[in-house]
Amino acid sequence: SFDLTWVYIWKNMQRFPFYALGLLFVSMLFGSCTGKRNGLPGTFAELKAANFEVNLVKERMKSELLREDSAKLPYADTLLVFYQQRSFSPVWLDQLDAPGFKARVAALYDTLFTEGLLPEWYYRDTIFKSIDLGRTGSGDALYSRLAYVELLLSNALLHMEHDKLLGRLPPCSEYDKCELQRKDTLKVNYLAVLHPTEFLSRFSASSLQDTSYQRFKRYLSNWLPDYRTDTNGRGVEIPTRKLKLNDTGAAVEVLTARLVALGLLPDSVAQTAGRKYNASIAKVITRYQDEKGMTADGVIGPSTWKSLYASAYDKFKQIAVNMERIRWRVMPQTGPFVLVNIPEFRAWLYYPDSVSSMKVCVGKARPLDYESKLVKYRSSGKFADKPLDPQTPMIESAVYSVVLNPTGSVQANHVSREMLTFILNNPSYVKRNV
Repeated sequence: SFDLTWVYIWKNMQRFPFYALGLLFVSMLFGSCTGKRNGLPGTFAELKAANFEVNLVKERMKSELLREDSAKLPYADTLLVFYQQRSFSPVWLDQLDAPGFKARVAALYDTLFTEGLLPEWYYRDTIFKSIDLGRTGSGDALYSRLAYVELLLSNALLHMEHDKLLGRLPPCSEYDKCELQRKDTLKVNYLAVLHPTEFLSRFSASSLQDTSYQRFKRYLSNWLPDYRTDTNGRGVEIPTRKLKLNDTGAAVEVLTARLVALGLLPDSVAQTAGRKYNASIAKVITRYQDEKGMTADGVIGPSTWKSLYASAYDKFKQIAVNMERIRWRVMPQTGPFVLVNIPEFRAWLYYPDSVSSMKVCVGKARPLDYESKLVKYRSSGKFADKPLDPQTPMIESAVYSVVLNPTGSVQANHVSREMLTFILNNPSYVKRNV
């Protein structure tokens, strides 16, 4: 019997100490193979087999979703409906120790980057710590931790899916001159991503199919390895001296070193130039400015310096902002439509079977001191203090009419606010600019 066997072993342990040590070693080794080293519980399957009360996890999940304080999860109301439909049966607990589960979660967070979203916005570190700690402890503490892991994972996935399809911010929330439609959230089934084994494939499959959006995705996908290691521009003091053709000084050496580091200028050309801003360097700068949509005059001012020293995060943020604007867009389902790409200075006409485009004239960014001038204008009420706002608004509207060969008159406010100074200083200004 069991009792007689252990009596026999105990007698032999007293007679043979080395036998006792060997038995202790084997028992420790066996314990580590079952996942119970350092006092941790075994796998979730073992927990359930050892009188584990999954109903206690369900109770804590329900209690967490019904709370009304500041610690309530952002998507608690949606999750409450979701889990009620499945009688609060957990989605993730059987997967916590499944082979490759953490690797798939890590791959999901890598996928976020290509969608113009950063992993740290969605509790990445907390998620992984929670998965590791989810099965530690016992009693009430254990059930509470497991409920927390379950809901945190589901909340994170809903948060990611919502932001990817509908946008992190409401349309126009960051713009004054903006009138855009809102997407019908009822048509977006972002609960489908809550699947224990297919969450990664479902998340990837639901990406927006807009051509521009997919182009941004491919660029970010290729750039991800560089972004992880790139410290470009971080913690570097950006030069401020203005440079133009034939200027000399130490700032030119700083410029050429930066161009060489970015792969825009051969080192031999930089050494030949020395401290002189010559035509060869100016040609590189002019081409760079043109590619970046800046005034391509070869003169290096604050905006060009800032662009040359932009960090990897600055570049990512610029792309992410444009991907966010695309998420706001509600594309027409029938008939031809016109899309004006403001940064591209181009209008695109989409027919069911063809696409054409043409150049257009658009506004420009607000002055950097716009906000301070606006405060002054609101205080004084004087027209002279009103700041210029040349931005092109973002709008969505049906096209009711088209004017062919419109009259090219200059608007009165442009004459008084933008042209008057030039006219007073140069009587021939109008004649030369007609």
